[in-house]
Amino acid sequence: IVRGLYDKFSRHPKTKHALLHELEGRYCDARKTYSLLLKKAEDVDLNGGSWTPDPEPTKFEQDLWEDGLEECMKKAHLWTDLKIWCTSKVGEDEFDHEIWKDENRHMLRLHLSQLIGTCSITAPMKVGGGGESSDWKEFCNMITE
Repeated sequence: IVRGLYDKFSRHPKTKHALLHELEGRYCDARKTYSLLLKKAEDVDLNGGSWTPDPEPTKFEQDLWEDGLEECMKKAHLWTDLKIWCTSKVGEDEFDHEIWKDENRHMLRLHLSQLIGTCSITAPMKVGGGGESSDWKEFCNMITE
C-alpha cells in the first residue's frame, strides 16, 4: 500500500520503474535504478546540474530512493554492498564511533541486520531453560524497531 502511494505521488518516471521492479521481486534491477537516481541527485547537488528533461524529484521522493536502495540490498542479501553503503552514510573513519549515536539508529539496525544475516545465530536461552533470554528479546526488539 505504501509503495503504491509513492508511485502515485512520485514525479520522476524512473521512480515508478524502480517501484515496479521491487513489486515484481527484481531487487537487483530496482537497486540499480535507485543507485542511478541517487547518483544523478548527487551530481545535480554538487555540480548544479539540471533534472531536465525529467521533472525535479521532491525531497520525499529522494528519501524513498534511499529507503528503497536499503530494502533491495537487504532483500537480495547483498550484505557487503549494504555495509559499504552504511559506512559511506556515516563515514568510514568514524563508523565504529558514529554508528552508536541516536541519530544513526537506523544505520545501526541495518549494520546489525547485515552482521546477523552473514552468520548463523541461535537465540541464547535462559540459564536453566525456560525460553529465550530477556536480553535476546530486547536485542531483537531494538533491531526491528
